[in-house]
Amino acid sequence: MAAWGRLEALVALSLFMVAAMPGALALGPSIAITAPLDGANVEGVVQVQGTAHSEAGVTIVQVRIDEGTWSGADSISGTTDVTWSKAVDTSTSPNGAHTLSARARDDGGEIVETSIQIVVSNAVSTDLRVAAFTGDTGIAGKTTLHLTVANDGSPGASGVVARFTFFYDGQWRPIADATFDVAASGTAQVDQDWTAVTKVGRFDVRVALDPDGAVAETSEANNGAQSTAAFWTDAVQGEELTDPVYPTLPNPAGPVTHYVLMLGPLVTRNVVGGEFDVYGPHRATIRQGDSVVWLNVAPDLLAHTATRLNVDTPQFDTGPVATLQASAPIRLTESGTFLYYCKLHLGYPPTAILEVLPSAM
Repeated sequence: MAAWGRLEALVALSLFMVAAMPGALALGPSIAITAPLDGANVEGVVQVQGTAHSEAGVTIVQVRIDEGTWSGADSISGTTDVTWSKAVDTSTSPNGAHTLSARARDDGGEIVETSIQIVVSNAVSTDLRVAAFTGDTGIAGKTTLHLTVANDGSPGASGVVARFTFFYDGQWRPIADATFDVAASGTAQVDQDWTAVTKVGRFDVRVALDPDGAVAETSEANNGAQSTAAFWTDAVQGEELTDPVYPTLPNPAGPVTHYVLMLGPLVTRNVVGGEFDVYGPHRATIRQGDSVVWLNVAPDLLAHTATRLNVDTPQFDTGPVATLQASAPIRLTESGTFLYYCKLHLGYPPTAILEVLPSAM
């Protein structure tokens, strides 16, 4: 019995020491989210509520979704045992499952964190808009359409399609579909090269956003735009510079000016793009009394000439035409089929052909 009495005395002494040392068994801070419930469906602005506890006193409560920025609670009541709340806007997060986290820090610097799962189910409010749409103009070795798309809503959209077309020969013809992503309340830049399909001339071009209706939007009123793109600004609107009849300026009833492309040494061609033999013969056809302007669009980016010298008439020489530039007009007053060459590249035979058809001048 003596041993039992000593044990009781030790227990009593321990309880006395604990009572005499306030806070000796105090635990670290704790935090809980009481609303919404774990796994809840939420939308719009949701009021996140919870409790926190610390014997040292709770000083800060913060909330975030996923790995976003921590944001302080809107209200905290109490010091040791507190209730708190935070308004969280879920529209900045895409629909689906997310982690909602809360953390508390006490006056001793200790931090505790908890989290639940929520499912964001907001009504779609994406609103795409063509902010800007232009086409390159003038002589250029590369013709590009420039599109800026804005998303005036949220969430963002991925896999958005922009459909580019151009008007030629009485109908809108396809250029290409471009696919891109645009963030919520953000913009996207799309530069569409159409060298492979462009005609030499000046054309109406247009773009349609999400033409197949794959993106749910609040409005589709601003999903299209129209502009002008040109390979040669003086060309007749909507017509290709084709061989043998070129769109011309000025009045086609009288002598006119034709535009012929230089594609390399000794070569002319009337259409950009497609397959062609760089050094093969090419023919341009005009009428007697017409003038010719040569446009240097050679891919080698070198100066070239259209030259016919040291032969019977007619003789002509454009002189060096720098890349992406035009020669002065040369008027042909004699009919016939004439070979000419580039005098800067004499290693190639004169295989470019200028056919001048008889005509009353």
